[in-house]
Amino acid sequence: MYLNNGIKASLLLTLLTLVGCEKQVTFAPKEGDEKRYWVYTHTTQDIAQGYDTAMISESLVHYRVDEVGDTLKLHITPEHLQFSAGDSSFSSVELSSSQQKMVPFFQDGFDVSYNMETGEQVEFKGRNQAMWDELVKKRGDVVLNSLKSTMNAPGLLQSLPTKVGRQVTLDNFNGRSVTLTVNQLTQSTLFATVSLAEKRSDDKQADDPQTPSNAHHQLYGKLEIDRATGWVNSLNLVMNVPIDVYGETKVTQTTVAMRSEEQPIGAFSDIFAHAYYDDELYWYDIEPIPEAILVKGTTVEAETGKNEGLQDQLTQDDVMPYEQGMFNQENTRSDGQGFRLAFPTQIPPNQVVGNIAMRDVRAYTNDGDKIDLKLVTPNALQFFDENVNVNAMVQPIGWNKGAELKEISTFAAHIDYYKGAIELHSLPWQGGSSQSYQVGDLQVAIKKVPGAENEYRVEYHNSEYQWLGFTIGGVQGQMAFSPPKTGPEWLSPGSRQLFVQSTPPELITRTMSFKFSEEPKELMFIVHSQNETPSFSQEVEFLDREWYLASAEMPPMTNNLNREYYPLESDNVVEQSASAFDFHADHRVATESLQNAVVALPMEWAALCQFDIVNAPQVNGKPLEWKPQSEVDNDLPGGPVTIEPNTIAFQLMTPDGVRRYFYDMAITTRFTCAGKTKWNQMSPPSSPKPWLIDISAIEGFDAKQTVADFLGRYRILDQHGQKLVPIDQQGEVLTASDRLLSEILFAPGYLKMSGSISRIEEVVVQGAPLEKQFVVQFPPLPKG
Repeated sequence: MYLNNGIKASLLLTLLTLVGCEKQVTFAPKEGDEKRYWVYTHTTQDIAQGYDTAMISESLVHYRVDEVGDTLKLHITPEHLQFSAGDSSFSSVELSSSQQKMVPFFQDGFDVSYNMETGEQVEFKGRNQAMWDELVKKRGDVVLNSLKSTMNAPGLLQSLPTKVGRQVTLDNFNGRSVTLTVNQLTQSTLFATVSLAEKRSDDKQADDPQTPSNAHHQLYGKLEIDRATGWVNSLNLVMNVPIDVYGETKVTQTTVAMRSEEQPIGAFSDIFAHAYYDDELYWYDIEPIPEAILVKGTTVEAETGKNEGLQDQLTQDDVMPYEQGMFNQENTRSDGQGFRLAFPTQIPPNQVVGNIAMRDVRAYTNDGDKIDLKLVTPNALQFFDENVNVNAMVQPIGWNKGAELKEISTFAAHIDYYKGAIELHSLPWQGGSSQSYQVGDLQVAIKKVPGAENEYRVEYHNSEYQWLGFTIGGVQGQMAFSPPKTGPEWLSPGSRQLFVQSTPPELITRTMSFKFSEEPKELMFIVHSQNETPSFSQEVEFLDREWYLASAEMPPMTNNLNREYYPLESDNVVEQSASAFDFHADHRVATESLQNAVVALPMEWAALCQFDIVNAPQVNGKPLEWKPQSEVDNDLPGGPVTIEPNTIAFQLMTPDGVRRYFYDMAITTRFTCAGKTKWNQMSPPSSPKPWLIDISAIEGFDAKQTVADFLGRYRILDQHGQKLVPIDQQGEVLTASDRLLSEILFAPGYLKMSGSISRIEEVVVQGAPLEKQFVVQFPPLPKG
């Protein structure tokens, strides 16, 4: 039943392409006109129980105009289809043997005809006559009635106004009377909303006292229509539909999204899986803009207060230093088959980073022959990950492509890089209950909240290539964010998120609220921007992930760790040149509770020092010891809250690691070190690749030492002074690991580092040995 309603909703889109307007905007199709749309649906079976997914689907539908006259005839063909409902799923790309017989039915498509005067559907049938007749014979009126009821569109062919604010009633839209409102007009596009009255006088369910108060038909949608052709460019539509389930009325909510072929949404299911909406204001202290950024550059435009800010200085060698990346297959039940393409960069730390876009993705066989396989790369699924590797999800589409998928050996694609920038705009505070500021290309309005002292609401609209930062400088007090509001209150969080993501940024009002401790004298706005055209491009080949990671010849996929890339809005930039280690200081770090104990040492000191427990009682018949710990308490109970870069944490535990919590005891530890450390630079040995170390060229190198011991003795740095660490044949970064170096060597004898090596330093010990004792006191077990 729920699946049927979801299919009905998606079929409604067929007629929406017939929307027409007055003289300025008229749907005037010509014979032979073609257009493809991505169609997405999401159905929740009972909104009273939440918004969990009951059915989700994605399809690429081809429309062709076969005849125009008193009757409009369309040929409709689904060129790709996938859906999941409950424990069942279907993908046209890879079909089971029982599903193979349906391929001709869908590939032949459907003929649909409409009366141009009334908009009534006069014909709907499959072109594969034999299979169509079989379907009708088995399912009869159930199939035909459901299709006809959803593909009826009386009134959608009527004229639409071209004046903002004008409204038109579309009679019998999906069996209901719907109001269309023109919201905005551009030179090329008409933006409109459609909505249904909250209740209808003949809605019997709404008048039933046993029916939930929200159990009536509701509808809301947004359309973008091409003014030159009258075809729909995009659509979002949400419908609440009451249904009877064993005598009980439930309300299903179906969301339908429609996009042109060039604009796939990507990860449609994630919008609903992770959506959250809360319009309550949560206040927190305003963080000042870092002083180092405030003095960056000088004011160059007195009228706008524009500061030089930070420009994207990255070069092609930084963003695209290599010609190879890697791929691996990632399949999900809701999103179907997919491949993740990734390649490493050499982006320096603390940089403004722009955006990447991948295009013209192709798949090749092991012999280098191009595979006949259509691949889609949604813009929303292209990004830099936390280690500034470029990532993109690629989706194969079509019917019965299992054989082609098995032939894939490599991918290739063009990568475009769009530079970014961050600007500062310092403008004098205007005062008053209503203020307006021009900040770059953005208009910012500040309004005083009535009845509240020094509380203001900041409203603005971003643009496609400029957006306001999430803070304002020059002020003190507290701030809060309000989620963008669009559509009626009954929308689900996922549907609301879909509307926000798909609405042009110029049409979305965004809001920040401020409580100033005192009235400011000036405001400092942060503006991010991105170039409209790419600064440089490159062709990249993607190889199998397992082979890529196991190869010493391939560049490392994990670059330097712990880096910040938008320092304007954060002071938490990691300093690599840490202050000198104080042997006599307290080296304990925060843990999950007072019943745990962890100390942390710089890697080079960890190799020179040792802990000896003086008076530890045995716990469960076992002595206690300080053991290296590489995980934080998010991954391991009782672990450290955080482990700073270039340090090794040691946790008090039993040798088997089982006991980590201790009560009502004092532990005395003798802490000794061989002396103080000093780093001496050594020449990197020659290697075939800049990220490799030939261990045979390092005098006294011991392959049986652990990774932790190696990092305590050697410090390997890249050209930016960032510390590099070893990685293994699975791409895992190794820091405080007790694995032997011999286990992670690449043939014939190379150690692979997490980036290109510029300098190697070796630690030497100076001065007399150091010794001290410290006591860890564990409180008793809490009562109660």
